[in-house]
Amino acid sequence: MQWQRFMFFWKRMDWLFVSSIITLVVIGVLFIFSASSRQDDLQMTALTQRQILWALLGFVIFFGAVVMDYHKIGRSSFIFYLVCLALLVVVLTLDKKSMAPRAGFRCLVFKFNHLNSQNWR
Repeated sequence: MQWQRFMFFWKRMDWLFVSSIITLVVIGVLFIFSASSRQDDLQMTALTQRQILWALLGFVIFFGAVVMDYHKIGRSSFIFYLVCLALLVVVLTLDKKSMAPRAGFRCLVFKFNHLNSQNWR
C-alpha cells in the first residue's frame, strides 16, 4: 500500500519545481565551493561538505513531506506547537551566565552551533 501511494505522488510531482530547487541548491554549493577553495587546491573544504550534507538532508525531508499525508500533520499540530514552545523556553533559560548573543546553544548531548564561536570571542 505504501509503495502505491509513493508512486501516486511520484507521478503527480511538479518536476519544474523540483528541478528549480535542485538547480538553486547546486548553484549555492558551487558558490560556497568557489568562495572557500584556493586557486592551487581544488579539494572540497569542510564547509562545502557540510553544505552538501545539509542539502541532502533537506531533499530527504522535502520528499518525506511530499509523501506524508498532511491530515496527519494537522491532527498533531497542537503537539508540534507545544514542542516548539518548550524548545523556546529551553533556549530562553539555558546558560544565563552570558547575556551576549551567541551563535548556538547546548542542551544535554545536542549542540547546535552554526558558526565557529571560537573565532568570535
